[in-house]
Amino acid sequence: MNFFDSDNFVRSTNLNDINQIFDTVSYNFERQGVVQSDFKKSLYQREKMSSTAFGRIAIPHSLDMSAQKSKGFIIINPHGIKWSDNNEVYLVIA
Repeated sequence: MNFFDSDNFVRSTNLNDINQIFDTVSYNFERQGVVQSDFKKSLYQREKMSSTAFGRIAIPHSLDMSAQKSKGFIIINPHGIKWSDNNEVYLVIA
């Protein structure tokens, strides 16, 4: 229950591209004291190496262990989220 708290579970059709997802996850994790302000940059660096989409699910993460504590974030958009490499995902687990 501590890893995925209810504040870190979002179902929204308004979050529909990777940039909005990274903004949302980074902002909330930083506000919660989970990560530092450079976390979003590390998400993009990892994504640039290869897409974190696996079928209809994306699992974005940084390459280093920079988090202050372990937390998860789930975003669902039943209409789809534009992801890197022309992928479309419906579930993001960060």
